[in-house]
Amino acid sequence: MKSRQRRLKAIELSPEYACLGRLPDPLPERLPRGKSELEGLDRKRLMQLWEENLRFFWGRTKQELVFFTAHGHWPERACHEQDCRKARFDEMVCRYNRTGAEP
Repeated sequence: MKSRQRRLKAIELSPEYACLGRLPDPLPERLPRGKSELEGLDRKRLMQLWEENLRFFWGRTKQELVFFTAHGHWPERACHEQDCRKARFDEMVCRYNRTGAEP
């Protein structure tokens, strides 16, 4: 469960990238050395995280993945205001459409 929460946290930290496929402008400041959760992990642990990630997303259709990106949960789970990111996703898409910037 903690691994899933970390993945969701990473997506939340970069919602513009997750939703629109582009980096935010301006770019956020880099984390100071030693502050990243991935620093210091050995190859074995990185491979475990990669495999967990594959299992989490494997077998999902493109439509389900798009839904997950917009909402932060899978379609089979009902939307609840406190844990569904759809409103924030819509606001980002609207802002993107107003600026006319390339993704």
